Amino acid sequence: MTTHARVEKAISRAVEDLNEQLPADRKVSVAENTTLLGPDGRLDSLGLVNLAVLTEQAVEHEFETPVSLADEFAKPVEENPFRSPAALVEHIAGLLGAPDRVPADS
Repeated sequence: MTTHARVEKAISRAVEDLNEQLPADRKVSVAENTTLLGPDGRLDSLGLVNLAVLTEQAVEHEFETPVSLADEFAKPVEENPFRSPAALVEHIAGLLGAPDRVPADS
């Protein structure tokens, strides 16, 4: 399994754990294009912090190495890895030293 696939698995696990805490109308999808952060985002500030902590825990469990996502909160929405699950996968894979994904149509 590739690093990206393992990161996707960890993020899916984190989102599942987060959804257990959220009311039905606030549940989050792990679809790559789901808007997590920003004006149309599914997460409020508490949800974002919870997702960050759950993601750090899931990644540490999957890779047996800690990652820190707290510094990412200060980034503008367009640069923030929490803007979507796909952006979060790419960011975490980069932290773990995996090369960027090559787009399928390249």
